[in-house]
Amino acid sequence: MIHSMTAYARLEQKADWGTAVLEIRSVNQRYLESYIRLPDQLRSLEPLIRERLRKRLQRGKVECNL
Repeated sequence: MIHSMTAYARLEQKADWGTAVLEIRSVNQRYLESYIRLPDQLRSLEPLIRERLRKRLQRGKVECNL
């Protein structure tokens, strides 16, 4: 198991419909905290993303921006 989880990732995807930029940041923390910011059209996916994070991570502060 990974005990330290300080990280940053950025992905940019261009398509006919526009450009999407995904950024994920994480820092080590005693408990799991997730902050997810999605466009209004995708906001219904937030609970699914939180649940997937909870299944894979036990601790840390994770920020996801799309």
